[in-house]
This record gives sequence, structure tokens and C-alpha cells, in this order.
Amino acid sequence: MGTNTYAAAYHRHLEVPECTKDIDVFDGVVCDKTVQIRRLAYYSATPSNRFTGMKMKILNYDDDLLPTDEAELETYLKDKSRYSSV
Repeated sequence: MGTNTYAAAYHRHLEVPECTKDIDVFDGVVCDKTVQIRRLAYYSATPSNRFTGMKMKILNYDDDLLPTDEAELETYLKDKSRYSSV
């Protein structure tokens, strides 16, 4: 692992050019300093148990990488293999 890099748990949505999958050493990915991994949280959901037991699906959604054709975009969004569940 080089300078200005960090390791994170592997999730499919982190398969980007700035991250390298390294399961053998880190059981995850190694990303350069340009990648920001953020936390997503819900507060005061009504009803309070709305998301209990539900997995959150995350998709790598970058306007520069998405298909511009409407039908291709719909296919991209429906492809469940592109999502990570956390």
C-alpha cells in the first residue's frame, strides 16, 4: 500500500479506477486519496422501524460513465449485479 492510500471493505460500488481490489492482503480495496467514502444515515424515520432489517443498495452512479441512451441507462439501472448491499 503506497502513500496517500487507504484500505476499505470491499463493495461492488467501489470498483472504480481509483481503487484496486486486494482481497488477499486487505480483504477489501485499496483506494487513492481522491476517493471519498462517506457515511449514509437516516434520522427520525417515520415510522421509526421503517428500515429495520432492510439492506441498503448502493450503485456507482457517475454521470460521466453512464450510458447516454435512455434504454441503455434503464438497463444499467436495472442490472442488480452492479449494486452493493450494505
